Amino acid sequence: MADVVAAALAASIARPGTAYASIEQAKEAAATLAATGACALCVLRFLRVPLGPAYQDDAAAAIREALGIAASDDPAPVCPACLGTLGPDVARRAAAEFKSQCYDTTAVTVAVELPKSVYVRHRAMQLLCTAAPAAPAIDVKDAVRHVVLQRLAAECDVVAAIDGEMRIEITFSHAETADDHQFLAKRPHGPGAGDTKSAIVAALAACSDDEFRARFPCPPPAPASAAVVSSMVLRRASVFVGGRYLKLERNISQTPFIVEGRRVTEHSVAEIIGEPLMALTRSDSYNLVGSGREDADVRMLGDGRPFYIECINPRTTQVSPAQIEAVEAALRERGSPVQVRRLQMITAADTSIIKDGEENKSKRYCAL
Repeated sequence: MADVVAAALAASIARPGTAYASIEQAKEAAATLAATGACALCVLRFLRVPLGPAYQDDAAAAIREALGIAASDDPAPVCPACLGTLGPDVARRAAAEFKSQCYDTTAVTVAVELPKSVYVRHRAMQLLCTAAPAAPAIDVKDAVRHVVLQRLAAECDVVAAIDGEMRIEITFSHAETADDHQFLAKRPHGPGAGDTKSAIVAALAACSDDEFRARFPCPPPAPASAAVVSSMVLRRASVFVGGRYLKLERNISQTPFIVEGRRVTEHSVAEIIGEPLMALTRSDSYNLVGSGREDADVRMLGDGRPFYIECINPRTTQVSPAQIEAVEAALRERGSPVQVRRLQMITAADTSIIKDGEENKSKRYCAL
């Protein structure tokens, strides 16, 4: 692994204008960064080493060896640059969560939301590396995303996908440094900073290096505690199953009919059809959309009413026509008061047909 890090650093230095001029200069900067308590991956980031195989959540010892950094006798408890967001626990937790859910996909997008103080600390750490060219350091959000995806690739056999159907959304928080950016709001000139990332980034861009150094410590102090993962959400695009339903009995609402906390009807079309489809796709929940609706005390006969079921956050999307037909057959065989016809998987684009029908189609009713 040390050879991988050394090769990555050498390749970075070989690109004019994007890295340090020599290995010796880079190692000198690495020692300066490490002395602040920066973690090994943050040292690579500020050396402008591009994201790649060198960035692994368990590569700290190899990175120190490749850069000639001695292990500190009194290391900082938490990296002052990334606030611990590049630590190994985050990536391992994401991999464990993905495996436990058993999603049948090999393409994943990782989205990261960092504590706002990270952007202030990123600027402070960059100012330490005065010998570096103007090229910016590797963004910590990109690094966290890369490290998590590498762990997922190693343990779950997945690949990165841009705007893929499967997303892992990781949100960090860090109460200890929550006020790091407040000095920007008190600047005597130029834009202040609100509490959004874009406002903070804009205020930092308007703040000169000298002004920044006068208002915020460089290097930033090491915090006593690491940032925490306030939420880790695994989310997948919905799948849709469409068809026509018949309601053979009265007193069945289309969706659960609840008034002041009390159910008015015992059954609903949505539950009778949606529950087996939710089980089949291993979804979190479901939603029925019909082309119009009938009253609860009215039957739905003839050819049936067009509808679709949205299965939300499905773990299984590889559903065969035979499995869908089995759901239709099971309702029929058990004599369910709600039957379905022409049940089939449909695309998200197909759902617009039913939505349009609810508003634009002419309808004919027969009542006895």
